[in-house]
Amino acid sequence: MKPTTKLLAPLLAQAAFFLSCNISNPTGGDEQKTPHDQIVFRIEGKYTNPAVNANAAQTPPTDPKFAIELNALPKEIKSVTVRAARQPGQRIDIIFSDLRIFDWVGDKKINYEIAGLSFEEKVEGKWVAFTEFKHTQARKLNNLGIVLVLDASNSLGSDFNEVKLDAKDFVNLVFQNTVDSARVGVVAFSTTINSMKIDLNGAGIEATKQKIFEFIDKDIKQDEFTALYDGMLAGIDMLVDPLLKVDAKALVTFTDGRDNYSFRTNTADTVAARLKKNQIPSFTIGYKGRGELDADLLQRLAQASQGVFRLAEDKAKLKTIFHEIAISVTDVYTVTYSRNDQVISANEPRPVRLNIFTRKKV
Repeated sequence: MKPTTKLLAPLLAQAAFFLSCNISNPTGGDEQKTPHDQIVFRIEGKYTNPAVNANAAQTPPTDPKFAIELNALPKEIKSVTVRAARQPGQRIDIIFSDLRIFDWVGDKKINYEIAGLSFEEKVEGKWVAFTEFKHTQARKLNNLGIVLVLDASNSLGSDFNEVKLDAKDFVNLVFQNTVDSARVGVVAFSTTINSMKIDLNGAGIEATKQKIFEFIDKDIKQDEFTALYDGMLAGIDMLVDPLLKVDAKALVTFTDGRDNYSFRTNTADTVAARLKKNQIPSFTIGYKGRGELDADLLQRLAQASQGVFRLAEDKAKLKTIFHEIAISVTDVYTVTYSRNDQVISANEPRPVRLNIFTRKKV
């Protein structure tokens, strides 16, 4: 059946809105009208750009800064990193990276697709869109660095065979959702740490996947104890390798128990501090096995760096969560706002906000 003109009209209008949002679309301040099927999320922050020192040859100029208003950050924005950088000429770029937008309603996961963007600055009490300042479209990142950290302790029993299958499904989904351009490493922890490091040379995707699958199938053996913190720190070490050139990173950790064998100086505080320092989003998955799981701890290790904790009650739910996390860590965007280098004093910071027009992904 051919669509009628009456049905096409609202679709064409909606398409026009999406296009206009992607080309430096001013919002018109708080009076912006949003289509009924759109949800707007905002990231607000304070921007400063101190005057460049006239004697810059001897004293490096102070960098511009953007500080996110974390209390105003919507709960659906699970991770975002922002930095400001001087560019050649009179340009300052404010770069929003590691941007992930999703949520759970009960056990149902909701992903949000970015349809359009706009930026505003608050001047004399009013939100203003400067048409002279430009921004890039939201770019979905494919060049990602991801490490999967797996519990291989004996407490999993025969369920560990299912965990291995879920882990391979996770790896396969990561490569699919990044158009085969991810860099993936695996760490298994029990009494000892066994790792397959990230391939920094970018070998063929099928060959890389096969190596990872063989490592999971053949090289990961169950053992008695649980060195959770050692395992997570080994994963972080892979992700902070200066030779790893990627656009975004994530650490995904699975366990059914609590740490009882890490090196004495490796603690939850150590892991949380390193995640926060290196701005690595941490996704933790807990599985209720023999009742040793510390859900509060896994929640804390996720929240240390704007990550997410998910709890699986059974094997079927665990498979679903691995799938959801694979999509979550790979649905990541970057956006750049380019403005001039006008001096904005630290004593009078300029409020700036990014308006993200989204729709729920079907």
